[in-house]
Amino acid sequence: RLGPDEALRFAAAIDQPAPPTARANRLRIGREELGARIAAEAAGARIRPTPLAPDGLTVEGGGSLTRLPSFAEGLFSQQDEAAQLVGHLCAPAPGATVLDACAAPGGKSCHLAELGAGSVISMDVHERKARRIGDEARRLGLEEVVHPLAGDATRPLPEAARGPFDLVLVDAPCSALGTLRRHPELRYRRTAADVARMAETQARILDNVAGVVRPGGTLVYAVCSVLPEEGPEQVRAFLERHPDFAPAPLDPAPAWSEAGWILDAWPHRQGIDGFYAARLRRR
Repeated sequence: RLGPDEALRFAAAIDQPAPPTARANRLRIGREELGARIAAEAAGARIRPTPLAPDGLTVEGGGSLTRLPSFAEGLFSQQDEAAQLVGHLCAPAPGATVLDACAAPGGKSCHLAELGAGSVISMDVHERKARRIGDEARRLGLEEVVHPLAGDATRPLPEAARGPFDLVLVDAPCSALGTLRRHPELRYRRTAADVARMAETQARILDNVAGVVRPGGTLVYAVCSVLPEEGPEQVRAFLERHPDFAPAPLDPAPAWSEAGWILDAWPHRQGIDGFYAARLRRR
C-alpha cells in the first residue's frame, strides 16, 4: 500500500517509543506556563512545544507525568498530539451541545469542553469506564460540562443521547494500529478478521448516530488506525449511504489538515500517532 521505501520508513518509525505528550488545560493554564511548571516538578525533563497542536508539550525524561502535582491539580492531560488534533478538527462552537459516542477514557470529551463546548454527553458502553470519565472530568474541573453516560452506540441510544446535537464525535473502536509505537504487541495480535469485524462495528455506530446530528450540525469520525478499511473507505461508504452528509472543511484550513476536513496522520510523516479523522456536516 505504501510502496517499499515508505513502508520501511513506517516500520522504522513504529520501532521508536512515542514520547509522553501533555495537553494543557487551556481553561486553567497556558502552554508556556505549563512547561515551566513541569520543568520545575520533573528534574531533567526535556520539554518542547508540539509543532501542530497548540496546547501540547512533549516531555521526555523526568519520570511519569501522572505523578506530578500539576497533573493532580488538573492543569493538563496526557494525550498524543494526533489525538489532540481530533479535538481541533471538531472545532466546537462556543456553547455547543456534543455527543461523544465512544468516549472512554474521556480525553477527547474533556478536550472538547476545554475548547468551549457547553455540554458534552460522554458515552461509553461500559459503566465502569463511564465512571472513570466522570473522575477525569472532575480532576480537570469540567464536571459541569462533561456528563458521563453508559450506553452502546450500536444500539438504540439512551434518552440523554438522542439529541439533536450540534456536534457528534465518533472516536470508533478500531484496530489501533496507529498506536504501534505505544502498543507494539498489537502487531502480533491483530488479524484481517479483526479489521473486518471492527469495520462492520464502525459502520453500525455511524449509521446509528447520524440521526442525532441536527441539520447543519457536525459529525466527526476518527480512528487511531492507518488502515484504509477503517479510515477513508469507511467515510466514503458512509457518505454513499447518507447523502444528507457532506465534507465540512474548516475555514481557514489548518496546515495539518487535508482539504480542511481530513486528518491523515502517520508516525513516519508527522512524528505522531497514526490517526484518520473526517469532518462532515449534515445538510
